Amino acid sequence: MPARSTAAFRFARTCYRHPAGQVGVAITDWLLSTSWVLAAPGGYRLSNSGLMRLYALGARSKPLETQRIYSFCADLTEKRAHLSGDLGAALTDWLFSREWAVRPAGGGRLLTITESGLTGLANLGVKLPGSVSTD
Repeated sequence: MPARSTAAFRFARTCYRHPAGQVGVAITDWLLSTSWVLAAPGGYRLSNSGLMRLYALGARSKPLETQRIYSFCADLTEKRAHLSGDLGAALTDWLFSREWAVRPAGGGRLLTITESGLTGLANLGVKLPGSVSTD
């Protein structure tokens, strides 16, 4: 496994089953900026529009609810929150299902965000730093 200080590890990986690193934090920031996810005591919750829009985008591998409080993790490298739990897992599954993220051979937790993923996320308004190769 690459050292935790590598650019690839910092850029995109999973933390348990949810997106982490710069990508995970950027997706969390985007969801908050669109008000699809709202800060709530002890975590986050989905807004009604967020639930409908995430389902419309295809993030529906886990049952999501507007009244549920979803957890977060303090990101290891970014020292900021990223979504976790079922909502985070649904986001990871969504990235894989769209082929916007893949696991490089022997990458463990690492993710490679594909060119279509970089474009798709940017088109949604997710602000990612420059792409990083896992080679």
